[in-house]
Amino acid sequence: MEIKKVDINEYKIDEFNRANDEVLEYKRRIPQNEESRNNHNSLFLKRSFYSADIHVREMLGYLIAKECGIPACETELAIYPTIRDEFEDAVISYAAVSKNDKILLPITLVNAYRRRVGTYQEKNSWMLDIESVFNTVFGLMGHNERPTSDYDKFVQDFITMLIYDIKFVNSDRDYKNWYIRQNTKTNEIDLYPLFDNASIFASENAPIKDITDEQAEELSNNHPLQIITPEDYKKGKTESSYKDMLTYLLKKYPKQTSVALEKVEKVTKEKLKEMIDSIPNVDKYRKEQMLKVFAARDRGVKNIYKEFSYMQKEIN
Repeated sequence: MEIKKVDINEYKIDEFNRANDEVLEYKRRIPQNEESRNNHNSLFLKRSFYSADIHVREMLGYLIAKECGIPACETELAIYPTIRDEFEDAVISYAAVSKNDKILLPITLVNAYRRRVGTYQEKNSWMLDIESVFNTVFGLMGHNERPTSDYDKFVQDFITMLIYDIKFVNSDRDYKNWYIRQNTKTNEIDLYPLFDNASIFASENAPIKDITDEQAEELSNNHPLQIITPEDYKKGKTESSYKDMLTYLLKKYPKQTSVALEKVEKVTKEKLKEMIDSIPNVDKYRKEQMLKVFAARDRGVKNIYKEFSYMQKEIN
């Protein structure tokens, strides 16, 4: 796999100053390169010096999305020179965009919708539930005179993003880690390509050495979603378990959920191992943890789907 040498001053940079796995400081540097600023809304560079092997995890998230046929920001491994003339690992992620593209922040749009319909909660104003998102986008589509097919595509793409997060244990899809995109010339509205997928397989912290199947199962179960069900939003919760969200999607959107599940099934344990092995210098404990957490979550997802299918047959 090719590794690109970069000048860090050309990119937005996620910088984390960590001590004992606690983030002490976070900042995002703005690109100094004019072309980068104008042509890449989501161009950023993550430096593994500040956050363990984040370049490995972000690259793997991209490879998985690509294998599943899910639009994601292009991602490249990189190295950058330090002041000591050494090199640190990093990853670049970007999306080629039109000059007419406008990035819409979901949380701003959704809270405006909630205020209009009387469901706004100050204490949970930073949480996004799936139905508020869909209702907001439906209104946005109507205001811009977009065809129903555009809305249907957004719903499918959004559910596919949720299923990606469920299947691959990505618990960091908060309100900052996905966008809505609008073309100001044509008024087309869609879901921005996936980015910031580095928390897949419960891997935001240092890997567990010689992880057991029981520990992997616990990690799988204890990594909920940041986009939540309407029921959890009404209860004032700030996260939904993957089991609750998948069950909700299967009941409310069975067709779209089945399409999304079919996409993510393209990544088997063998295929995942092949992807990990294609990335240079992956820590052996990280690899073992990713594979075991994937296997645990895969079993959980299949059990929920099997139970749902059985119940549907009983009803019919």
